[in-house]
Amino acid sequence: MITTILFDMDGVITNTEGYHFQSWQEAFSIADKKLTADIYRQHVQARKHEDAIGHVLDTEDLSLIQDISDHKRRVYRRLINQQVKVYNDTINLLEHLYQKDVTLAVVSASSMAKEVLDKAGIRHYFDMVIEGTKDNNLRNKPHPDLYEYAMKQLDSKPEETLIIEDSLSGINAGIASGANVIGVARDKLKEIKHDRYKCVNKLTLSTLGGTI
Repeated sequence: MITTILFDMDGVITNTEGYHFQSWQEAFSIADKKLTADIYRQHVQARKHEDAIGHVLDTEDLSLIQDISDHKRRVYRRLINQQVKVYNDTINLLEHLYQKDVTLAVVSASSMAKEVLDKAGIRHYFDMVIEGTKDNNLRNKPHPDLYEYAMKQLDSKPEETLIIEDSLSGINAGIASGANVIGVARDKLKEIKHDRYKCVNKLTLSTLGGTI
């Protein structure tokens, strides 16, 4: 029986994954690096800034890494200040789940998750929001630290927890945490075979598998 659902934010709740891609593209232009969609999905999406930048540029130049990271945040904030779109299927699902005896939380790699949820007017659905790893000294996705920390804070066992993700790194983090995982295919999503994972095209009560 699932008693807790942990949602990734970008690409699952809010249609802001494109904002991350655009802001990373502009940021990497500082180093004259063209960021393709494939490089973004494989090496940047939902990963710690320092790790992603260092890997993509093959550099340990801390000053350059900080400049790119700061620029990314500035561009992303400019974009979310213009508009935050949400996925209607997720909002409809949240409205149903909000009436049920189930704990809902957001577990995001973004350090601006609360701000984005506030701008979208949907933060009230969630019992807890975890944003980024810096304050808690946790490793980012694809490591399971964020999800393990969330389950500990909510006193939820892995077998009672469902994680909803849209990125490969997030799905791998969820599986590694021991929880059940659903991947929602907003974009290209690599097929993964695992007995605790399934991929869906749309989020509804029925796609959750009747476990709620």
